[in-house]
Amino acid sequence: MIKHVLTAVIAGLLAGCTAFAQEKNGNNAYVWYENGVPKKAWVDPEVVAEFGDREESVSRPYAKYDGVRIWKKEDQAVTRAKSEGRVSPVLRDSPDGPMRALPGNVVVQLDPKWSDADVNAWLAQNRLTEVRRLAFGKNILIVGAPPGLAALDLANRLQQSGTVVFSEPEWWMPVRQR
Repeated sequence: MIKHVLTAVIAGLLAGCTAFAQEKNGNNAYVWYENGVPKKAWVDPEVVAEFGDREESVSRPYAKYDGVRIWKKEDQAVTRAKSEGRVSPVLRDSPDGPMRALPGNVVVQLDPKWSDADVNAWLAQNRLTEVRRLAFGKNILIVGAPPGLAALDLANRLQQSGTVVFSEPEWWMPVRQR
């Protein structure tokens, strides 16, 4: 009996941690944190982002930015990019909001009082790789994460762990020319 209860509890906990913080109401809404404050973004069902300028395909992307191509989901280039692990869903903060995507990596601020040894111990304990430290602020760093929703999942797990000041995905957003 206890074994069944424990199995049910563990299964429930695992189910709560899956789906990359996707809300269970089926509207493709995802929660992420900005400076510790929860925000919502919705998946654009029409397009995906491909990162890295590889060889040009015969298809023309829906939109192109420096190092990022936006494809309609039905395009064959999406299948190729997915197989190479370089894609992210495109998310929006509102139906008409600007595009954002997840090229990988997470921005984290650790306790400003921590020494370099403390930071390195936290990285090792969490099996994370430091990509670089940011020059502003104390103990703000970029940690490695794969592109796509895996980066969002990692950022959320770190934020919810209570061991960071803040954690958020390193978002890609198109830059508008003036």
